[in-house]
Amino acid sequence: MSRTRGPGSSGRSRRYTVGARVYDVLSLEWPIYRAGRRAGLDLLRLRPGDRVLDVGCGTGLNFPLLSAAVGPSGSIVGVASSESMLARARTLIRRNRWANVTVAAR
Repeated sequence: MSRTRGPGSSGRSRRYTVGARVYDVLSLEWPIYRAGRRAGLDLLRLRPGDRVLDVGCGTGLNFPLLSAAVGPSGSIVGVASSESMLARARTLIRRNRWANVTVAAR
């Protein structure tokens, strides 16, 4: 199978590679976006044991909220196109010892 990248995709990839290291800090997560994440999660009405696919998971900023909602009997799969972002997400997964959270490149 071969993949074709669209115009400008290499520039986007480079941006994510450089930005992955500081993304969580510069994302303004707590003052701006955390409330929206919580509101979105509430709308999902997740329960323990549910399975979640987080498309565009980036560094895994949704994982703590999702993990708390689905519990250890549920599962989360994060998908993103940036290996640098996924590396940060993998670190978060290891640090929190989430055996039910995995990530993959699209």
